[in-house]
Amino acid sequence: MLKTSAIVLEESFCNYQHGARRVRKFGKLTYSLSGNLLSDRNYKSKVNAVTDFASRRQRAAIIAKQANLGAIAIVPGPNFSYLSGLDFHLMERPTVLFLTEQAKVIAIIPELERSKWLDTFPQATTFFWQDSDGYDNAFSACAKLLPAVIGVEGMRMRMFEFQALTMHLSQSSIIDADPYLAALRICKDIQEIEALRKAIAISENAVSELLEGAKAGETELTLSSRLKQAMLLHGAEGFAFEPLVLSGPKSADPHGTTGERPIAAGEPLLIDFGASWGGYECRHNAHILL
Repeated sequence: MLKTSAIVLEESFCNYQHGARRVRKFGKLTYSLSGNLLSDRNYKSKVNAVTDFASRRQRAAIIAKQANLGAIAIVPGPNFSYLSGLDFHLMERPTVLFLTEQAKVIAIIPELERSKWLDTFPQATTFFWQDSDGYDNAFSACAKLLPAVIGVEGMRMRMFEFQALTMHLSQSSIIDADPYLAALRICKDIQEIEALRKAIAISENAVSELLEGAKAGETELTLSSRLKQAMLLHGAEGFAFEPLVLSGPKSADPHGTTGERPIAAGEPLLIDFGASWGGYECRHNAHILL
């Protein structure tokens, strides 16, 4: 078992300004949140209900205009969710949201996502396509409505979507918009801060639960698996990255590999992990002596 006298050095770092309040109680580090945030399983829907996505799109449109971009092309991922409130998979079926400098939404959406898309954007100019017809006609029709210069997510858009665009647009008219889009989300609104707080709270409570039951002789992989299970049980929607659990001399390597090594009593233990919630992720480093 983890001794209450164990040395615990823990740090958390996230792209946010107002973190959750830390509380140390009976030697266990937990987080205190306002209200019943941690236990409210419907909190995400409540956050989305009050988030002003239209204002976010207006700010993105201003950024596009200032950068001399007629529109920005967004594929499923963090920016897509940030601007639309919708979560789509980045899959084999191209899905692209175009936001013009006038904040008008134009989109290319797979037919199977029609109802989900129209529930949120019933008035948007949308080109639906299905597998039997392919997506080329949708890109062709959409390209006729797009302005001369398009900015894309250089670190997110795949060659797959890029080639589909260049079939109907000049390659020279498509530029990397990442340097401009970076300014879009650097200042967090209250909904983003709350999402980060919940991701942190989930992570902290999960690792506290893990360490309370940790025993000498368990392997690194066993603890890693239990930590993932604990995060999910506490409400995580996923993981920021695959948790890293390293023991003994391996704990000195911050980029090591979790393995079958049994953990001995009195050995140092490094746990690098983080939960994902509401499209936001946190990262924690916990260093302890078992």
